[in-house]
Amino acid sequence: MKNPPLNSEATEIPKPGAGSSISSDRPIDSLEADRYGLRQHFIPRLARLALEWPTRDGLVVGLFGSWGIGKTSILYMFRDYVNQSRERYKNVIFASFNPWFYEDTGALITSFFATIAAEISVDEKTPWAQAAGALKAMGSFLTAASKGISIFGVNVDAEKIKEAAKIATDALNQTGEITSSLTGLAELAGAGQKKLEKHRTDVENALKKLGESGGRVAVLIDDVDRLNKSELLSLLRLVRTVADLPYVTLVVSMDDVRVRDVLGSAVSEGYGQGYLDKIVQVPLHVPLPSREAMATDLAAQLEMAFKSRGVPLPVELTPTQFSSQRTALGLLVSLVRTPRDLARYMNGLRTLLLAGEDPDVHPTDAALIEALHIFYPDVYDRVRRHKDFLTGSSYDNLYYGSATRDREQAKTTLSAKLEQIIRGGVSTLGTKSEESIQGLLTLLFGDLTDPEANRDEAADAAERKIRSPVAFDNYFRYAPSIGAVMRGEVDALLEKLLSHARAASQIESAVVLAEAFTGRGQQAAEQMMEDLGYRLRSIDLGLLEWIGKGVIAITEQLPSDITLGLLAKVLEAMTRFQFEDERRWSDKEAQAQARNLLMIAIHSPLSVVQLYTLTMWSKHLVNEEVHRELAAAWLQRLDKYLQEGDLFGEPDVEEAPKIFPFAMKMITVLDEASPVSLDAFRSHLVEYVERLPQRLPQALYLVSSVSNNIPRSLSENPTVEGGPGG
Repeated sequence: MKNPPLNSEATEIPKPGAGSSISSDRPIDSLEADRYGLRQHFIPRLARLALEWPTRDGLVVGLFGSWGIGKTSILYMFRDYVNQSRERYKNVIFASFNPWFYEDTGALITSFFATIAAEISVDEKTPWAQAAGALKAMGSFLTAASKGISIFGVNVDAEKIKEAAKIATDALNQTGEITSSLTGLAELAGAGQKKLEKHRTDVENALKKLGESGGRVAVLIDDVDRLNKSELLSLLRLVRTVADLPYVTLVVSMDDVRVRDVLGSAVSEGYGQGYLDKIVQVPLHVPLPSREAMATDLAAQLEMAFKSRGVPLPVELTPTQFSSQRTALGLLVSLVRTPRDLARYMNGLRTLLLAGEDPDVHPTDAALIEALHIFYPDVYDRVRRHKDFLTGSSYDNLYYGSATRDREQAKTTLSAKLEQIIRGGVSTLGTKSEESIQGLLTLLFGDLTDPEANRDEAADAAERKIRSPVAFDNYFRYAPSIGAVMRGEVDALLEKLLSHARAASQIESAVVLAEAFTGRGQQAAEQMMEDLGYRLRSIDLGLLEWIGKGVIAITEQLPSDITLGLLAKVLEAMTRFQFEDERRWSDKEAQAQARNLLMIAIHSPLSVVQLYTLTMWSKHLVNEEVHRELAAAWLQRLDKYLQEGDLFGEPDVEEAPKIFPFAMKMITVLDEASPVSLDAFRSHLVEYVERLPQRLPQALYLVSSVSNNIPRSLSENPTVEGGPGG
């Protein structure tokens, strides 16, 4: 359905960027709605040109601009500006006309003149209102001519006259004056030219009175560039006819490039691209919005779109961040150049954000990938199909899986792959387009040509960045995978944990953790653990200790790798040096809290094998003193378990053989600080076999596997690759 004409009654136009609603791409209808500074200079300039022309002659102003630049909005603002300046433009009469609504040439002509006549006769008491009837009559004559009827006394066809009458009356929805004038055309045909000239003189005399009062008729014609060749030529002939009348200005809105193309196809009919210059006396090109204005508008609409999903506007998308095309907002502004570009882009982004209850995407990445989707759809499709390469697994295998690790060779291969994604099968790509695509991909995925580029994979996953394999598909499926862990879930879990930690409630923390992890698949549980661990980086030390205690309290309810992984994340948040910028406590405080938590773990229901893993891994986080104390406590627990328990009866029995070589080495390293001697430990091992004879094969295997290489310090102990949960 076509848009209503400018002078029709329309529903209230919604304000731009209203929350999460999809924009209908409706034009603005007032100066107050202007977001690009047009009301300050451009609209007043248009008014002066169109309404203060120094001669009485008719004038055609061409309002030129590409589709979507806001030409219709300018016509609305022009009208509003004049209405607000009536002291200056007292008797200006507006007549708005949209030729796109009329597929028949006869209806186009009749309605064109009828529209002007209706507006000029709104106040019947004015001297110029008398021009209305003459204008309608002119329209009737020209309508008849358009149907092949001669109005100069020859070749009169009564059937065509009737057809013209029907078209005119249908278009005007009236049966009186026009019908009678057309049915009388046959008798008037011989005197047609004289009659037409009389009507024209009547119109001119009335318009002179309007002009003498300081008035002018402003005919606003929109959507000219949507017409086909036949319709366009008919309209331009009309414009030329009316432009000969005094005190009439026609403001004709169009994409002049497209109109010239259509005219270029009519050279054989006596037209051509240059014909437009014969019609338009004053070409006025609509300026593109300034980068500053577009940045402000774009940021405001992004903020409202994200706010509808409860997400604040990221700092990189604020108006202060657009100065360089290398920034996220700066790159978007370079792509979004017209109001229609903005409407298309925001509709696409809102569609992504409205996917499901929670699309689970990073806001900045969502804004950037949608720009690729709207402005470079072919590249977007290639990105969608190259997940492994863009999320790092391909080049990890290419470089780290290579025996030689030839950095330059890897870089060459990666560059070729990236170029394939950018260009596809196109041999040449415009410099600006290539730079824009490269900029988008770099902001989204980092330097894809550097095999040694550093990535914080935990942060990428927790923040649902598109370069994380965990989140990549969310941006293209318009929904997370079934069973996936949502960021909102993790945020809610953390809030509950913090609430119980502030209340120093270990039990409640344990209950919340158990509820969150129980029943999840292994992959989902691991992702929940990683996401929670990332968020723990910003939590205060005292609260971390209580969360850690809650983890220890659920050791018998969750798989051991999840329990140990969660405990490791807490210890990382307490002590890891790379989080130093986010920590608000000293290393001494961190070591003390880590020691307390580890000692609680040593005396928890965690098995001695699980504690072995924790003891081994924690040496990367605590100092030598704390680690020696932890090792001694673990040795004491192991020795006691040999005397009272069944080591090979534990669920993680396959890990048990690893602990004895380590235990005997630690006894040697700790020396007098060890809670048990080597002789006593061996004796207790023999007693264990005597107590449980069925364990003799395992015990013999243990004795044979103990190495004679005794380390000089704990730092030489074997490591547990990856750490708990890693």
